[in-house]
Amino acid sequence: MTFKYTKTLALLLGLICLGVSGFGYAGVDCDTLKNEISEKIQSHGVKATDFELKVVDINEESTGKQVGTCQGNTRKIMYSKFASTSKPSDTEDSSKQ
Repeated sequence: MTFKYTKTLALLLGLICLGVSGFGYAGVDCDTLKNEISEKIQSHGVKATDFELKVVDINEESTGKQVGTCQGNTRKIMYSKFASTSKPSDTEDSSKQ
């Protein structure tokens, strides 16, 4: 093999590796990815009660920050951090009593 073909082959293999790694989570089960993201957030000191991860359709309008996609880019995972330690639904429930 000449230098020209070696260089081309190396470039081609590099591009293939980049392409495969970019799509690594696209086909992952949403619950699996959601759990991995939750663990990573908690490892940075955020309590599980201080945030919410929600899986929604990729085209759905949703509040929060998109932190991942799953199921072949048909769904997305949205992150919302709560201002207090209680979830909004907890305060709504207590006000109804």
